[in-house]
Amino acid sequence: MGFIEELNKLAKEYDMTVKNGEVIKVYKTNIDVIKMANVGLEDALEVAYTTAEHHPYWGLLYHTLEISKRILERWDTNLDEEDLDEIAWRIEELKHTLNRLRG
Repeated sequence: MGFIEELNKLAKEYDMTVKNGEVIKVYKTNIDVIKMANVGLEDALEVAYTTAEHHPYWGLLYHTLEISKRILERWDTNLDEEDLDEIAWRIEELKHTLNRLRG
């Protein structure tokens, strides 16, 4: 039996799901889509946090992901004034980055 088959068997035993691709992720079967989105977002944020700010696309990636992170964190509540101010500021940063990319 190969690794993936053994992993699937183990996951089934513990009521988990295996997503198999280039990266293998194991989730609890009952994970909701917001939590799953947060997991994927954390992976993408790792790229933004570790990419040098001098990369031309860094600002687009970083600010878009930070907006997304805040929205997912507040998904089941409300965005307050501080949240909206933060999102507005990041949108301005996105505009500045787009303007720099346009030359």
